This record gives sequence, C-alpha cells and structure tokens, in this order.
Amino acid sequence: MQHRSLSSVRVVLAVLIVPVLFRPSVSTAADTNRMPEVVVTSTRIPSETDNTPTDVTVIQGADLERQQIRTVSDALREVPGLNVVQSGQPGGNISVFMRGANSNHTLVLIDGVRVNDGFSSTFDFSNLPTDNIERIEVLRGPQSTLYGSEAIGGVINIITKRGAVQPTGSVTFEGGSYDSIRSRFSFADTIGKLSLAGGGSYFSTDNDRVNSALRQRDINASIGYQFLEHFDAAVSGWFRSSHAGSAGLDSGWGANDPSAVLNDENANVAVNLHAQPFEFWDARLILSHNHDRKFFYDPNGNAGGNAWTTTDRDQIDFQNVFTISEQHKLVAGFSFDNAHANRAGFYWFGSPTLIAPTTTSYSGYANYEFTPFARLTLNAGVRLDDFNRFGAETTYRVGARYTVPGTETILRANFGTGLRAPSLNDMFFPGSGNPDLQPERSLGWDVGFEQPLLDNKLRVGANYFQTEFNNLIQYAVTNSFTWAGTMMNVQQAQTIGVETFATWTPVKDLLVRGSYTWLPTAEGDVIDPSWQQRRLLRRPRHSGDLSASYRFLKRFDLVLRGQFSGDHQDYNPGVVKGFSYTKLDVGLSCDVCKHFTVFGRIENFTDEHYVEVAGYPALGRTLWAGGTVKF
Repeated sequence: MQHRSLSSVRVVLAVLIVPVLFRPSVSTAADTNRMPEVVVTSTRIPSETDNTPTDVTVIQGADLERQQIRTVSDALREVPGLNVVQSGQPGGNISVFMRGANSNHTLVLIDGVRVNDGFSSTFDFSNLPTDNIERIEVLRGPQSTLYGSEAIGGVINIITKRGAVQPTGSVTFEGGSYDSIRSRFSFADTIGKLSLAGGGSYFSTDNDRVNSALRQRDINASIGYQFLEHFDAAVSGWFRSSHAGSAGLDSGWGANDPSAVLNDENANVAVNLHAQPFEFWDARLILSHNHDRKFFYDPNGNAGGNAWTTTDRDQIDFQNVFTISEQHKLVAGFSFDNAHANRAGFYWFGSPTLIAPTTTSYSGYANYEFTPFARLTLNAGVRLDDFNRFGAETTYRVGARYTVPGTETILRANFGTGLRAPSLNDMFFPGSGNPDLQPERSLGWDVGFEQPLLDNKLRVGANYFQTEFNNLIQYAVTNSFTWAGTMMNVQQAQTIGVETFATWTPVKDLLVRGSYTWLPTAEGDVIDPSWQQRRLLRRPRHSGDLSASYRFLKRFDLVLRGQFSGDHQDYNPGVVKGFSYTKLDVGLSCDVCKHFTVFGRIENFTDEHYVEVAGYPALGRTLWAGGTVKF
C-alpha cells in the first residue's frame, strides 16, 4: 500500500498547489457576474455555495427545462463524482454510485424527506421525472452526521417548486421514436396567504426489445398557508406508478422473457410546520408517511415465481437552527424512523414465503458552524442513532472553508464518518436474510479548491477524495454445491479519486460546462481469497460530461451534451470487462411567442451501441419533438 499512499500525497499536493499558481485579476468576490446560490442541504443552515465547507453541486430546474432533460437520473450524469447506471432502456432500474460507494449508500431526499425504499434502503431513479423541480442539491462524501443511515456515501436532495407570486402554468406534449409519448402539466399560484403548486405527467414507450414496454404516471401537489408572521405550514404529496415489461438479459437462460412484468406504486404525504419563536431560533417539524407497493408477475415461470412487497415508512424530523450571532450558529434536532414491510413470494418450486419485519430508529444530531470572519467557515457535528435491532451508533464530521484574498480561491477540507443500517431485505429476505447483521461504516476525507477566473466567467475546481468502507454486507456462499448462503458483514472496500469541474461563459448567452472523474482505486476485499483486491463492479476509472447551451436570436436555444464512460467490470455471470461508450445528445427549441415553445432533440445522436449493465443494451438513436404552452 506504500506506493498508493505516496501517489495519494502527490495528488493532494497537486490539488492544493494548482490554485496558488493562478493570479487572476479578480480582487473581490463582489467583482463577479455570477449570482450566489443558496443551499440548505450542506449544513441544514441556508448558506451560499461559496461559503460552505462541503462542495455542493446545484442543478437548477430552469436549466433542466432549457436542456430538455426529462429525468433526474439524466440530470445527475452532469455531476462530478457520480456514476449513473441504467439496466438497459427506459423503465430499467437506475442506480447511482457516488465516489465509488455502493448504490445503496446514497440517501435521496425530496423536500427534506428521505425516500429510499424502506425494504431495501435503495432508490430507483427510473420512476423519477424532472417535473416541478426547483433545484437539486448534491453532497458527496459521508453525510450521516446530519442525515443518518443511507448517507454513508452522500446525499441528493430534490427540492420542488412552491407557490408563485403570479399565476403560472404550462402544458407540454411530445412524441418520439419507439412509439414514445410524454405529456406534462404544472401550475403554481399564491392567493393571499395561501400558496399552491403541483403537476403531473404520463410517459409511455415500447422500447426496442421484446416485452420492454413502459407506462409511467406521476402526480404531485403542495399547499401552504402563512398562519402568522412567524408561523407557516405546508402539506405536500405525490403518487407515482409504473408498469414495465421485464425481459431480463438479452441472452442466456431465461433471456428475453416475453411476459414477466413489474408493477410499482409509490405514494407519499408530508406535513411541514415552520416557526420562528424568537429572532435567533428557527424551528421546523416534518412528519411524513410513505407507502410503496411492488408486484412482480411471471406467468411463464422463467424467473422462478411471483412476488409482491409493500412497505410503509413513517418519519419525524424536528430541526432547530439557533443563530447565536453572525459568527456562531448551531443546528440541533431529533429524528424518528419506522419501516414495516410485508413480502410474499410464490415460487414454481418450493413453498410460499411470507415475512412482515419492522425496524425502528431514534436519532439526535447537532452541528456547530463558526465563522470568525467572512473568509473562513468551520463546522463540526455529531450524531447518535439508536436502532432497535443492534443498538446505538455514533457518527461525526468536521469541515473547513477558506477563501484566499487576492485570488478568491476557495479551499475546502472535510473529514467524517458514515453509517448504513442493514435493510429489512438484508436481515429478513427468505433463505438469505441475517438478523444478526451489523451496520456498514465508512470513514472519508476530501480536500479541494474552486477558482474563479476572467471576472468569474470561468470557474474551475477539483476535489481529491478517499473513503474506507468496513463491515459491508454481501451474500456469502455457505454451500458450494447448492450455492446456498446468507448475508454477512464480510467485505471491506476503498475508493480513491479526483473529481474536476469547470463552467465557462465565453460570451453572453453561451454556457459551457464540463466534469471529469478519475477513480483509479475502487477495490474490495472479502473473506474468499479469490475475490481479494477485486475492482468494484460498475465503477469506471474514467468518466465525464461536457455540455454547451447557446441562446441566439432571442428565441432559439441550442444544446449539445456529450457523456463518456471508460471500461468497467460487471457480472454476467462471472466477471466481464469492457462497456466503455461515448454518447451525444442534441436539442433545439424555439420560443414562437411568449406563451408557446416548440422543441426537438436527438438522443444518442451517433447511434452508439452500448450497455451500462451487462446483458441490458441501451437504446439507439432516439428522436423527439413537441411543444409547450405557457400561461
């Protein structure tokens, strides 16, 4: 490991020294043409992105609309340090690997409510459109101190739109290749003290494989009321459903199943109470309930049987922000999480299986932010989680941000621990569950910089990160003849990498963005010697994104977007290598008038033949065209 440590030191020194070599003409932060973005996820305290110790990536909903990005998963492909993997075509499971962590190591929030599956603790992005999204905030690295289990690798917070000052709304219809149709509507308004917002969408496509058709529906709404000057309340909710053919692998036993289907329904309701009892005290209480139902039906028996799973998850989060002074701020809160699942499996061979497990946790957290002067921010936090299955666990995190005078270079450093509790699926799945599992843990740190140049028309940055994972849960074979086994805490892993990013506005109305992630180390060790130091699956060493958007003649928007992913390893069965690809999307829209826009795009413009998951080919060239009416 000595050569790896020396290499890590060299990379860290490069990340820290490079910005010092720049001597831009920017003298103060005020001399820029970039409006600061305010985020809430980093420390739970509203802060400008330039002032947070954690490097936060913010994706604005308006940009998604302009770039004709219709799914959250496609939006996340622009984020450095993230690898988004889809099992084939629309409707296939979509996972996010953040800085090389497992796909179940990313916590997903919608308006601050955790929405990871209560049974598996994963989140499938395949059913999540970009409808009614205000912005997306992405935090990379262990974030369990403020957000608990599942934030072992990072957090994605999706913030939806609320009532508008003036009545607004839109209706969109578009059609495309493979008999694809997408329709959407949205609205927002404020009537006195009452605010309203909502929307819905329908998406259908036949894709280009047998039994791969998809039908998706989404409806969402929020209503808020300002009862008093310092007290307001809001109720929000959504319902999503999908019906997807499940063709399976494209070759081998059971491939191209002509009849298996997966139905998925998810509903959520949340009550958000916000008050400011005193000028220094801001309190927020969020109560939420989530219901998820999945049904897999395989009439031909190729997949072995049928199964349905329902999960109900109740959560409480009580957050308090105390502004002691401009230099001293404290966040303190309490969380409650209860998940209950019912699962029934009916198989062609063997007896039916029925389980109905429950898990509960209570948590307390605190984070102190100290800003001795405007150019320096320090924070430190700690959290205690008490789980009914395996007792109490503690996580912590410290971070610092310093803006260098003269160059306005932003330097950041963070160090912290993460935690993921075993899911109900890990502990109780028939035949392999293990109720004696212990939590997975991580310890990670990162250092980085962000540099404004050319009067802030150009911003570049990089982060070096390193994370150690322990107690990772994995299926361990206990009978080599039947391949029977159980889930066990048997794996360790390490990820080391560098993520870089740049934003450039060379001329007015032209925006160029790019990101590149180098992940030289993503290795795991398990108790089986033949698996030692194996490259973690679906983690390419090289990946990146480059996009350009240009508005011309005051009514046209041209968008070019390229993505590339280097070779990685997968399982099909046995370890296989390859899967590198480059994909280009092109879009053009025209504002015919103030209230009507027409648009078109070509996804996978070069008709690249590629797979992100072994055995699940992606779509070829896809054409779309449509229009939006705004009112």
